[in-house]
Amino acid sequence: MPYFSLPEWQSLPEIELYMDQVVSIVEKALAPLPDGEGKAVTAAMVNNYVKQKALYPPVKKRYNRGHVCALLMICTLKRVLSMGEIKALRELLLETLSEEACYLLFRTELDRALNGPVQPPCAESGADGRAAAALRACCGALACKLQAQRLLFPPAQQ
Repeated sequence: MPYFSLPEWQSLPEIELYMDQVVSIVEKALAPLPDGEGKAVTAAMVNNYVKQKALYPPVKKRYNRGHVCALLMICTLKRVLSMGEIKALRELLLETLSEEACYLLFRTELDRALNGPVQPPCAESGADGRAAAALRACCGALACKLQAQRLLFPPAQQ
């Protein structure tokens, strides 16, 4: 059984939604993820993402499936990336992908990262297995974040 999986594109509502409905859907989808920082998303956060141009504005105060998927991506990635980094990543992906294809790729990569095989800790470290595995996961998260930053914002060629 997977640790966590985002909803499939097809399982999200096709109809246009109001803010409170969008917030409810995103909160429910992200509920299994531990978060010590409060709610995964609020109406104020959504408005802020629109102002920062990380999320395209609603049409007549209504949000579509693409908005929900973008919010799921933003609210998941904000745990490891800044809003500027998330915005750059989404812009880069949306240069060649539709919103649906972008979400499908994100969902697939997240599923692979979270539910793929866990590497056993180094036996010779002497650390408790759980502690060593937690350290490995933290180091992996840092390495992946640094790699993402290098890809999103490559150093100037000299």
